[in-house]
Amino acid sequence: MTNNRAAIYARISRDADGRAMGVGRQEEDCRALADRLGLSVVEVFTDNDIGASTRSRKRRRPGYEALLDGAREGRFGTILAYSNSRLTRRTLELEDLIVLHERHGVRIRTVVSGDDDLGTADGRMIARIKASVDAAEAERVSERARRAKDQRALSGTPLGGRRPYGYEPGGLIIREDEAARVREATAEILAGGSVRGLVARWNREGVPTSTGGQWGQSSLRAMLLRPRNAGLMVHRGAIVGAAAWPAIVPEEQWRALVDLLSDPGRRTSPGPERKYLGSGLFRCAVCGGTVVGGHANQLLVYRCRPGCVSRGMLEVDDLVTGVIIERLRRPDFADALAVAAAPGVDVPALELRTTVLRDRLNRLAKGYAAGVIDSLQLAAGSKVLRAELEGVRERIAAAYQGSALSGIADAPDPGERFMDADLARRRAVLDALVVVTLDKSGRGRPKGWAPGDSYFRPETVQIEWRGVTS
Repeated sequence: MTNNRAAIYARISRDADGRAMGVGRQEEDCRALADRLGLSVVEVFTDNDIGASTRSRKRRRPGYEALLDGAREGRFGTILAYSNSRLTRRTLELEDLIVLHERHGVRIRTVVSGDDDLGTADGRMIARIKASVDAAEAERVSERARRAKDQRALSGTPLGGRRPYGYEPGGLIIREDEAARVREATAEILAGGSVRGLVARWNREGVPTSTGGQWGQSSLRAMLLRPRNAGLMVHRGAIVGAAAWPAIVPEEQWRALVDLLSDPGRRTSPGPERKYLGSGLFRCAVCGGTVVGGHANQLLVYRCRPGCVSRGMLEVDDLVTGVIIERLRRPDFADALAVAAAPGVDVPALELRTTVLRDRLNRLAKGYAAGVIDSLQLAAGSKVLRAELEGVRERIAAAYQGSALSGIADAPDPGERFMDADLARRRAVLDALVVVTLDKSGRGRPKGWAPGDSYFRPETVQIEWRGVTS
């Protein structure tokens, strides 16, 4: 008979190791209760690692919802649970159980919370009191957990969670091989590289995430933008101060990266001006304008907008790339590196200045809180300091973004590293080192031409080094 058929519901709020041992023990106790009551267990429903209170982040409980569906369909007449709080901590859900009893005659039996007769006013009153007590206890637990997290955040200690990339489990010790990747990626993007290119290269090289998976553009971007990399603590979406763990990258370098990746004008995919190596970079020798890449007679060509020149793209790119690689591999390449670096910018001094300015802003705020200065003085002083701070940050960002050769010049084979870089990075290096000007190709065959040779004239491609002898 249906009245002798029972279903077990088991739930545990937190299962850190994912072994579901808590729900397993509850099921054992409920089966023992079923034996004592002479009931036959026909179904078992579980929600593992899911809370049942109004404060739970996982509001849906698939197992609980399936349990109610089964009861409404008449598949069983009794619900067995270890306690009332395992079944629900929400007073509104209790009302659903009362309706379930009234319409379908479903009874609720627990191992440790006793049995409430939902068919009587007194029984429903007792059940509602218990549900209110369970809900209040859940809220108190949530409040205590929140206060504990607040305290840990203010002290700069990790708040838990999965292992952060670049750090050992616990989040306090740097994992150097991963941290080196973070530094490399930060420098590469500031130097003109792209998140898309980094994702492709890291996945091609088999570089895993902290959970062993592959990188995506969103996951790599989020990892690079997190304040943790700069040794900063975030709580409830805001930076609250210095963290207890060491920084992987300098704070101002991280802020420069954030400014760059958060720029609404930054393209997330290559447009017409970024599909080809020389688009927007190479110049026309006739009109002085930049050239764009496109198709002409089914061939890829560079041409200026007025149409003064039209040159075969593949031959021009091969020539320019070959010259760049040869220059990168020369022993005196340090001269070229000096050109790409931001001349005359003392980044450490600028970083020290930002620390001084932030300290002054903090002292202004403390002065206002203590009543030493009024709101007008606070606003005026903050405006001046923030303006200077923003200017200093812009100078630091420009210094880091100007280092197009960072990570390439110091590679074992700079030429190979240049060729392995994505298009955006190669364009940045090229722009840092040379000015390429395309002249008209001329008519007829080049001097010394032989059958099978190209009509391309290398001398019509002018490559001028920026402040460096070729």
